[in-house]
Order: sequence, then C-alpha cells, then structure tokens
Amino acid sequence: MLFPDQSWIELTEEVIIREGLTAWAAGFKLGTAGYRDQLDPLDSQNPQMAFNAIKLAVVAEAKARVYDRLLERSDTAKDRHVGGEVRPHTQDFIMLVARIYAAHGWTVHLRPDRLTPPIWYSSFGVWYNEFNDGENFTASHSPNFKGGWKPMDGEGKQLLDAAQLIENEVRVISRPGTVIPLAKPDHPNILVDFDIDSPYIEFLGSLVSAPALAAIIQAGQKGFTAFAATLGGSMGRTSEIIFRDLGIPVGDQGPIRYLFKEEDSAYHGLGQVNGVNHGVDPGKPEIYKHIGADGWLRQAPPGSFVFIWDPDGDRFNIVTTASAEEADLARQVGLEVDPLSPDRVLVYFKPNQIYFMLAAFRIAELKANGLIDKYDWMVMETWPTSRSIGELAEKAGLKVIRTPVGFKYFGNALAELENQLWSDPPQVPVRFKDVLGRETIIGPHPRVLIMAEESGGAAMGGAEFMTSRHARTKSLAMKEKDGMQVGLVTLALAADLYLKNTSFAAYYHRLMDQNDITFRFYERDDIILYDENSPPEKMAALKAEGMRRRDRTVGFFKGLIGKSPDEVHRVLTQRANGFSFPPIKDIFWAGDGTLIEMENLWWELRASGTDAVLRYYIEGRDIKLIRGVNLALQKLALD
Repeated sequence: MLFPDQSWIELTEEVIIREGLTAWAAGFKLGTAGYRDQLDPLDSQNPQMAFNAIKLAVVAEAKARVYDRLLERSDTAKDRHVGGEVRPHTQDFIMLVARIYAAHGWTVHLRPDRLTPPIWYSSFGVWYNEFNDGENFTASHSPNFKGGWKPMDGEGKQLLDAAQLIENEVRVISRPGTVIPLAKPDHPNILVDFDIDSPYIEFLGSLVSAPALAAIIQAGQKGFTAFAATLGGSMGRTSEIIFRDLGIPVGDQGPIRYLFKEEDSAYHGLGQVNGVNHGVDPGKPEIYKHIGADGWLRQAPPGSFVFIWDPDGDRFNIVTTASAEEADLARQVGLEVDPLSPDRVLVYFKPNQIYFMLAAFRIAELKANGLIDKYDWMVMETWPTSRSIGELAEKAGLKVIRTPVGFKYFGNALAELENQLWSDPPQVPVRFKDVLGRETIIGPHPRVLIMAEESGGAAMGGAEFMTSRHARTKSLAMKEKDGMQVGLVTLALAADLYLKNTSFAAYYHRLMDQNDITFRFYERDDIILYDENSPPEKMAALKAEGMRRRDRTVGFFKGLIGKSPDEVHRVLTQRANGFSFPPIKDIFWAGDGTLIEMENLWWELRASGTDAVLRYYIEGRDIKLIRGVNLALQKLALD
C-alpha cells in the first residue's frame, strides 16, 4: 500500500523538483482515453515517470477539488466508483485515490474480492447505480509500461465537461505548499460493494434471445468449442461469472475454454515479438497470430474458434477455421488466410469484419422476432469504420450516422437523441446532425443496432430501454465500449454457424455477395512517431520531434480542405510524382482527421488519440488500387 501511515501528502519544493511537477503539470491533458503515460512496472513511485503515485495523487486531488466546487450548493449524493484492470500497481493506485476522495467526503465504491472490473463493467455500474461519476485505471491494449486513468461521468461515458477544469486544477495544485489529504485505508466512506452482475446479465438478455443462448449450449453438447483468450487481463474472472449465470457451461464440460486466464500485469509476455513490445491489441497480428490459436484449433472440431479480449475488455477479435476449399473465397472478400492442416485453413478477421457479420446476424434475429419494423433501428460508425457495415444497414432500411473517432462521440450522440426523446414534449422524430451539418432523421422510436469503432470497440442496444436502479434514468444503449456483449453475440453467431455446418468465412462471403457490398477491402497503416518506451532522459526530445512530424503531416492534408476536388487532385498528383489517383469527389475535416472521398473508395488520415502513431485508413473494392493510393499518400512530398 502507498503511504500507509500518512494522513496527507505535502508538495514541498523538494518534491516539486524531484517529480518535475511544474513541467509535467504544464503539459497535463485528458485526451480521448483519459490520461495515459509512461510508468515504471517495478516502481510505482519512480519520480522520472509521468504516471506515478505522486502525480496520480495530484490528479485525484484536482478532480476532488473541482467536484467539491461543482457540487457545493447541490444536494447530490457524492458517490464515486473506482476500479481498474491488471497492469502494474493498479490496486495501489485504486486505494490511493480512494483515500483522497474519502478525505473530501466522497463515498467510494470498490469491487469486492479485489476483482478487476473491465471498463464496461465500471461504466455500466456507474450509470446503473446512479453515481455521480467513476473512473477506471486502464491503458486498454497498451504495453504494460504505460499507465492509464480513465474518468467517466454519471452516464458512464468519457468525462468531457469537467476535463478542462481538472487540467487547470492540476496546474494550480502543482505548487509548493499544497497538501493532499489522505483518509485511513479503512475509512467508512470506502465501501467494497460495487456488484452489478445481475442487472448487467438482465441487460444482455435484451441483446441475445433465449433461443440463441440455447443454441450455444446445444452446439457445445455437439462438440463446439470457443477458446476465450483473455491475455492475462480483467476479462477472465468476470466473464466466467457471467457465462455461468447465463447457464453457459465453462471448462472441460462446456463450450467455453479459457486461454491465458490467470491475471498477469505483464500479459504473459504476449505482444512481444522480435524484441519489440507491441502491446496487447487483439486487432494486431502480433497478438492474433502469436497466441497459439493454430494449435488449439487444430485439435478442436471444425467450426470452433478463438476469441480474444484485451486487458480491460473493450477490444475484441476472433480467429476461425474454414475448409481448404474456402480459402480462395475468403481471400476474395478481404479475409486473411493461413494454412492449418491439409483440409483446413485459419481465417483471421478484422474488427470491422466482425461487426459487419454481427450487424447482419442481429438484423436477421430482429426480423425473425418481429422487431425490425417495430422500431427505428440505426447504426453508428466512426468516419474510419468500414462502410460495409453502413452499406449493409442502409440496404436493410436502417439509418446510419457517423461521428469522429472516440466512443465519447457515440455517447454524446446517444445523449442528444435521448434528450430529444424524453424532453417535454418529446422532440420527435429524433434527428442527428453530423460534423458536416448533414441531418439524419432517425424516427420517433430510435433503437441502436450497433455502435462500431474500427479499432475494435463496439456496443449494442436492445428493443427495450436500459433503466437505472431507481428508474431515474433510461438509456438507448451503453455509452462505453463493451467487449462482453460483443463476445456473447459473436458466440451466438458462431454456435448458429456450427449447428448449420458452415464457417464464418462462408457466411461473410455470402453476405458480401448477396448484398453486393462495394467497401470490401480495408486497410489501416500505422506510422510510429516515436518509441513510447524510450528512456525518460530521451523521451522529451523524441516526443517533441514526433509531434512536429505529426503536426506537419496532419496540417498539410487539413490545409487542402476548402480547395476544389480538381485542385486537390492536381496537388496530390504533383507531390506523388505523377501517381494516378482516382477522381476526387470531396474532401472534409471529419472531426479529427482529413477524409478524402474518391471514386469507389475513401481515405482518411488522423493522429491516434491513444498511441504515438499516425493512422492511414483506406477502403474500396479494388485491393491493388487501395494499396497503391495509401502508399502514395504516405510517401507524399510535403515540403
């Protein structure tokens, strides 16, 4: 435990200098994923690190002071949840900030038995329990040398309104003489009572029908196996509780078998390939091709599959098999294929491709249950999410809305629609206006089929509204990425395909062809700006150079906005040494990146909000063309 016998932390001149607090506070910012920065896996108090005990104490004190002022004249109960996943020092950090909040008079709710709540568990619980707010110590899929702190509001979505206030307060606090109070670890305001298993499982019932759950059990009885790779993260124990409560057997006697279930702050060394730590993003080949899926699936019956959750349970991916005869069909629609045995191949899916299948599966289920025409179903995508999902949805009569990257934008869009729906009188039909000012009329009875980010995060809504514990609030869907519900719906689809003796690859190919999908080949290239595990003494210079490169590249493409399509085409052709780009139809700022619409394809550049990379996205029908265009734009002469 950190500072076990102390009643306060004083920021003396010596502490300020040792921690480098002045410079750190000047650059402190709450971004897309809250606060993330380098930590020392071996020493939670290493003063050279930007994510350590003293700096987190400053952040927690800043948040406490901001909310003390915001609620000064309010009778709102001061309830706050604190949780976190498995990365180094998380339990110590949780107790540290809980003691600070308790000293400020807040009631802090922790999960029992030191269970590590995935981010969706924290989000759902904060909203369901009608707490003022919450937070989760997570850096998601990042390597374990990065720490993360993600605050959320009372709706369970990323904290936005108070973010700048907290940033400013951090700078105020980081001065000599500041005293940060610490309650005793056994303070009565620190409660170990955060348990939302039952209401969450009830919510899952609105997404997966009883027949679909029964099909999972039936498939398991016929040999179907789903290997759940939790990568040493927080999803192992939590998902097992939920599967068992849903009646889905786990272990040798059931369809669910766990891989890397034991929690490990180093993630069992996964993601470390050829001496490089790539993190534990399930969407990266350094993970999905290096977890031993081939060995497990070679021994399992055809139709079995591996699904992968990242450490905080918000990102998801799958590895499947198909017959060798299906290999070429899979490649024709952009699926990645490797040999497995003489008669079978491995087929890998990108998150976009999974969400495409889940959208189709849910549409079919809603049609069968008579619910598709009863409500105004919609799909939410970020601008760089595959348009195949929206294309499929529109052909089924659903509405599609697009937002910038970040689940906070989905959360804000939902809140906006809910405000229209539940205003007095209701403002129906509800409508949504995107970053271009284009308005989409959803209808009087909006429902969410799926909200999908290309990076691997998604959430879904049911036919019935979610209702909080005391019915003070209702919601169309969760406002945070939820890998548990995505995993369960994928499991239901896998069981259905198994019982029909067909594969994910065949299902995907059939959907593509039946719906004549244009956007079937998707690529994302990540260009690293600097090594985020560089020595502290070199980090500042490397980061500054990386940020200059980022700003120069982003600025160049953003500077093209406002020019005519013909002029943009001329500029790009000149700077690409005469590369023949397709005709350009439009160019615009998509909220956080430049998006160029070309004939039968789209391309976008944006800087990641979570990693030190530039992301180059492209999608279209001609694989050779999209690869050529993406490479030409990456090599473009900017000066």
